[in-house]
Amino acid sequence: LSLKRVDVLDELLIDLGFVERPHAEQAGALRAVPSDGAAKTAQELSNLKKRFAAGTPFAVLIIPARIEVRDDNPDYRALRESVVADLKARGIETIEIFKEFRAVGFTATHFQHDGHWLPKGHELAGEAVARWLDEAIRRRPQ
Repeated sequence: LSLKRVDVLDELLIDLGFVERPHAEQAGALRAVPSDGAAKTAQELSNLKKRFAAGTPFAVLIIPARIEVRDDNPDYRALRESVVADLKARGIETIEIFKEFRAVGFTATHFQHDGHWLPKGHELAGEAVARWLDEAIRRRPQ
């Protein structure tokens, strides 16, 4: 990982076949997503929430697309915001981590060659979930 962060060494590793060239974002990839995809996802999560006892803490961690974190891509932002709006309309709380990821940057949170998180990405997400759980426990009636 450290070697891949140095451009000259990264190119050498690619040329030698040890690593792949970073993923290229395909133009228009979001256009293939059905326009009602966010609503369908929110409805399925609403159905899942109904299976739990009343008062059970329930939230959805909203994981931003790596392209949005890296480039502040407006298409991915619109999709994320649409999912959040549909969830909130159904009374489902969300835990959002875009601002935290964007604040520290793509290279601090993601592997360059794929969408997996580096330790910092896991740390930020874990801290956001822990904060939400702490607040949810405090809100519960005694």
